Amino acid sequence: MIEFLQFLRNRFSSLLWWFFLFLSIGLLVQKNFYYRVVFKSKTNQASLSLMQKSNNFKSYFELRKTNKDLMEENEVLRNRLNKINQTRQIPVNKLDLIDEEVFEVLAAKVIFNTIRKNNNYFIIQKGSKDGILPNMGVVSNKGIVGITETIASNYSLCRSVLNSKFTTNPKINGINYFGEVKWTKKGYNKMYITEIGKESKIQSGDFVTTSNFSSIFNENVPIGIVGKVVKKKENNYLQIECLLAANLKKLNYVYVLKRKDKEEIDQLIELSSNEH
Repeated sequence: MIEFLQFLRNRFSSLLWWFFLFLSIGLLVQKNFYYRVVFKSKTNQASLSLMQKSNNFKSYFELRKTNKDLMEENEVLRNRLNKINQTRQIPVNKLDLIDEEVFEVLAAKVIFNTIRKNNNYFIIQKGSKDGILPNMGVVSNKGIVGITETIASNYSLCRSVLNSKFTTNPKINGINYFGEVKWTKKGYNKMYITEIGKESKIQSGDFVTTSNFSSIFNENVPIGIVGKVVKKKENNYLQIECLLAANLKKLNYVYVLKRKDKEEIDQLIELSSNEH
């Protein structure tokens, strides 16, 4: 208390000067119309600026919740879209309808991702307690990105398409091919399509999607577009570059494709393998 009184005594002149300054400004603004208008204008501008900064600060910390809400909404919309596609009437052979694939979509956040290794992978923040199993297709809002591999309770390690062990069958411009889409360790934005004969009429700009030969991915999920097409002299196959639709370098949120009849199909595949 003594120190505080000593402080007031030493600063009395300065404090008195500031008191009369603010008092003078207050009286000037109160009595003079012009200064009152200017003061209110500056005060409003300062308040608006402070409010805007406060809202921006608040919005920044709400981005995580906003992204989560958007992912959950996308999950619901994609599942509804799947149901619409399953029930709409398409004039095709009845056998095609029996083979129709039915998937449930599970949204997940990517918490770790690699693109520069020989065998790249990423980790998602969903696991067995969310219904995730090995060998489920994983896609982004742009196209395929990988498959689930090792599953824990709350997390899953996924094999990236940028992995030498990843392959899938392509459909090019609506035509199924028995070739394979593979990564050849040449950049994070392209793969190559192999084992397609030179007689095939494939050219740069053609759309590449998943085929109906896959039990992991839904049919017609984007893979990318055809880049360069080279006819090699040493064999009868085309060398086809596929520019990926998904940006693996900026992988934030993904969707896991949970096939509802996966267990039954896996049992048939295992039985067939044992018999042959």
